[in-house]
Amino acid sequence: MPLTSRLVVLTLGATTILALATAAWAAGRGDAAAQAAPVNTAVPTISGQPVAGEFLNVSTGTWTGAEPLTYTYQWQRCNASGASCADIVGSTTPRYTVPSLDIGLTLRAVVTATNVDGSKAAASAPTDTVQEPQLNVTGCPPVQEAGAAQARRDQAAGTARDRSADRLTDGHTALDPDDHAPLPCRRL
Repeated sequence: MPLTSRLVVLTLGATTILALATAAWAAGRGDAAAQAAPVNTAVPTISGQPVAGEFLNVSTGTWTGAEPLTYTYQWQRCNASGASCADIVGSTTPRYTVPSLDIGLTLRAVVTATNVDGSKAAASAPTDTVQEPQLNVTGCPPVQEAGAAQARRDQAAGTARDRSADRLTDGHTALDPDDHAPLPCRRL
């Protein structure tokens, strides 16, 4: 990029002001600088489940503009309809751990892309309403895990036995992981 320098002389009454002005001009640059600033072509997206105690991650979205582009992140807490969003202080990374105080609200993330020609922000769509975590209060292991977990224990112990009686169905039994004795199990 060639540099052009010129001497500017301003005369104000008896005072003469000298200033050296330097301007950088590139062939065809004119409006190209404004077009090289970041432009969002696909908004950021949030992955993960909006459940208290879980993690959410936001993508950068898709951007055009002069490289390199750098990104900053800001998570926001919104009302249940996804409006009235406000920054969550200190939540400035692509990953967000959902606290219980977000239950009943929605979340979104604002990603700002920056390059030498400027910066631009784009917001994700709001999440579904944040839910309470689902707790296993029945004492029953998850159905898919019961048989597989026992098979792993049997394999490690070098034993094998008929597991047909160990299948969990409503009102039946689960295995105690310590002594393999059936325990009461109620599915709600």
